[in-house]
Amino acid sequence: MSLIRDGFAAWRECRADYELALYAQYIRAEAATNGAMLNERGRARGIDPLSLFMGNATRANAYASEELREHWASDPRVTFAAFERSWSAEPVYADEWNGEACTCGGRGRPCFTCSTAGDWATV
Repeated sequence: MSLIRDGFAAWRECRADYELALYAQYIRAEAATNGAMLNERGRARGIDPLSLFMGNATRANAYASEELREHWASDPRVTFAAFERSWSAEPVYADEWNGEACTCGGRGRPCFTCSTAGDWATV
């Protein structure tokens, strides 16, 4: 394969892994907040709660409920940019990682899908 083809294949794999992690984040947040993820302003504007898990933090915090912001304090939202940096990093093993070890075969990296990630920003 060519370098470009390999690069695009890796990006597609990373993006697919992120979609799983994004869905897992959303499910955990929905359970933690009993579905109350939007504040009054977000509900009035018809904001999709899933969109709060993507993109910039200013927008997410502008429309997130107090319950969701409290949830993010213990289980931070992970944007694609942060996920991609972690995904493409050298493998991090359980004894070097401050979160739970991956149980879904997360390729030796901190897993945002199957475990509650610790302080993922330190990776």
